[in-house]
Amino acid sequence: MTDESPTPAAAEPQNGGSLADNPTLGFVPWIVFCVVAGPRTWEVASGCALLASLVLLTADVWQPLLERGFAAVSGVAPDPSRPRPASSPKILDLGTVAFFLVLVILGLFVDRHSLIVLEKYSQAISSAALGAIVVASIALGHPFTEQYARDGVPAELWHTPLFRRTMVLMSTVWAVIFGVMAILGVIAETGVAGAGSNDLLNWYIPIGLMVVGFKFNDWYPAFVERQSMNREPAARPARGTPVAGSPAS
Repeated sequence: MTDESPTPAAAEPQNGGSLADNPTLGFVPWIVFCVVAGPRTWEVASGCALLASLVLLTADVWQPLLERGFAAVSGVAPDPSRPRPASSPKILDLGTVAFFLVLVILGLFVDRHSLIVLEKYSQAISSAALGAIVVASIALGHPFTEQYARDGVPAELWHTPLFRRTMVLMSTVWAVIFGVMAILGVIAETGVAGAGSNDLLNWYIPIGLMVVGFKFNDWYPAFVERQSMNREPAARPARGTPVAGSPAS
């Protein structure tokens, strides 16, 4: 048996997919805000994003309850091998709720002139906030990607070095992506890149970066798994070769 353990891609998911288990959906409030935010729409954008973030935050609580309620009404017993316990709130969801709650409060108490300035840099502000949340999750020892990966990985793998390294690197990639998006947002609004660059810097390149991030999420765990499997034959003794002091598996 080798010291390395399988990555998320190698494990059989423990739970059925829930609304909040999908990291793509974790970005929905931010997408809502970026699409809606604009001149004189700050309150609507931040309010819609806050509502969406609250739905995601509570999804793992109410979805299992709804499933059990449906099972009771329909008479169909839930599969005991695929339990749906409520999971703890994710750092991304908590940070998202906190950020948009602050924006809603600003919309209520800040004068219109100040809101127009905030609206102008809304893309950069939201990207910087996302990057800060991701960096904070890494600094706290709970990379935000880890919480999503845990929903599909057996608990005995959560604290293995390979799993932790994979999650730190994946979260770091997202932190870099959000940091670059924030810088592009500032450049777009200051006009340094010239006329006509706003859509390119605020939309096309950021969307491309997000696609790269999601593709990396799919590719990297499988890559690490293949690398780990390739190292296993060298770590194992030849069949039939006695090994002194070999621990029992």
